[in-house]
Amino acid sequence: MTFNKLVSTYRVPIMGCSMIFILLYHQTWVNSGVFFPWMQMLGYIGVEVFLFVSGFGIVYSLRKNSLGQYYKNRAIRLLPACILFGLCKIGLSCIPSMPPTKNLILDLFSLSHWYIYAIVVYYLIAPIIYKIMCKYGVHTFLTAIFISYITICYWQYDAEASYLIKYGRWIVKRFPVFVFGMLIAMQPIKWKISKVMLVGITFTLLNLFVFHYIILANACSTVDMDFPTRLAYMLPDRTVIPDNGRYLLDMMSVLFLIPCFSLFAYITQKVHVAFIINWIGKYSLEIYLCHQYIYAVISKHWEVQPFWKLIMGISASLATAFIIKVLSKPLRMGLIKLLRDGSSK
Repeated sequence: MTFNKLVSTYRVPIMGCSMIFILLYHQTWVNSGVFFPWMQMLGYIGVEVFLFVSGFGIVYSLRKNSLGQYYKNRAIRLLPACILFGLCKIGLSCIPSMPPTKNLILDLFSLSHWYIYAIVVYYLIAPIIYKIMCKYGVHTFLTAIFISYITICYWQYDAEASYLIKYGRWIVKRFPVFVFGMLIAMQPIKWKISKVMLVGITFTLLNLFVFHYIILANACSTVDMDFPTRLAYMLPDRTVIPDNGRYLLDMMSVLFLIPCFSLFAYITQKVHVAFIINWIGKYSLEIYLCHQYIYAVISKHWEVQPFWKLIMGISASLATAFIIKVLSKPLRMGLIKLLRDGSSK
C-alpha cells in the first residue's frame, strides 16, 4: 500500500489518533512517569497531522467541485458547530465563575481558537495555492517554507497586541504543513512505506536530539535525576527553544506518525475496537472546539485527584462533542437549504 493510499484509507482513524495526542498535550494534571511528559511536550504534533490531512483532502475537494461548491462545503462543515459552541461559550460567560468572553465576534464564530482561525484562512486561500501548485509543483511548497520562515523570523509583536496579530504568526508558521499535504495529494509519494517511515523517523530523531543539548544546558546539572527523568529532559522544551525553524522538523514527522496511526487503526480493526478511534476522528472538530474550555472549567471547579481530572476532562469533551454534533445538525441542514436556494436563484 502506498503512502497516499494509507492516508485515504485511514483518514478518519488518523484524525482520531491525532485528536488523542492533542487531548493529552493540553492536559496539565497528570505528568508522572515517561508517557505523559512526552505527550505534554510532543502531543502538539497531532496538529501537524491534522493540517497535513486537511491539505491532502482539500485537493480532492477542489478536483471534484466547482469553486463555489468548494466554499459552500467548507462553510457547511465549519459554521454550524463553530457557531453553536460559540453561542454556548458566550452564554456561559454570563456566569461569574465561568471563563469570560474575550471578543464577542471571534468567540461567536469560534475564531478565538487559533486552529479554527488558521483552518479558515487556509481554506480561503487553498484554491489559489492549488492553481499555483498545478503549474509549479514542489516549488510552491519550497516557496511556502521560505516565505513562512522569513516572515515568522521578523514578525514581532507587543504583549498587548490583538489576538489576530498574535495568532496570525502561528498561522504563517503552520502553513507549510498544510501545503505539504496538498503537494503529496497532487504528487503522490512512490516510495515504499518503509522508506517513507525511515525519512519520518530521521526527522523525528533530529527533532528530539539536535535540540536536546539546549534542554540539558537549561537543566541543573547538580540535580540527581532517575533514568525516566533524564529521558524526559531529552525532549525539546518549547519554553527554551526558539521555534522559528523547529516547526519544519515537526512537519516532516507526519511521514512517521501517519503510518504509525494507520497501523494502530489496522490493529484496532482486527480486535474489533476500531469504532472508538473512528468515533473520535469523526467528532474531531467538535472535540477540538470544546476540550480546552472544559479542561479550564474542571481545573477551576473540581478538586479531585489529577488522574480523575484527566478522565473527567476527556469524558466530558467527548460527551460535549456528541451534543454539539447532534444540536448543530438542524443548523447544518438549514445552511444547506439556504445555500441551495441561493444557488437556484
